[in-house]
Amino acid sequence: MTNNHVLESPADARYSVFELDYEIDLNKDFLPKIEFTLDPDRFFLTDERLDFTLVAVSANTDKNREPGEWGWHHLAERDGLIAPDEFVSIIQHPQGEPKQIAMRENKV
Repeated sequence: MTNNHVLESPADARYSVFELDYEIDLNKDFLPKIEFTLDPDRFFLTDERLDFTLVAVSANTDKNREPGEWGWHHLAERDGLIAPDEFVSIIQHPQGEPKQIAMRENKV
């Protein structure tokens, strides 16, 4: 799952990669990242108004890794799980930089 403004179409996804572990550890060293290709032919759903895109991720056959090794979250169908003005944490890669976590002053 990402934003629609990041992947607006299946063509965008077809030429993009999904990187995991693109982050810096406590010693300020980069972790070895791993890349996965996206598979919009298997699944692609986007909504410009809500600014989200869901796209299938393929296994990394070169390294024999599956994206599921990092875990995942269920998407809930019911309303009311997040309330207005509730604080949230944002995990991001601003400007393509290594992972950063914004934990303050982020309200729904």
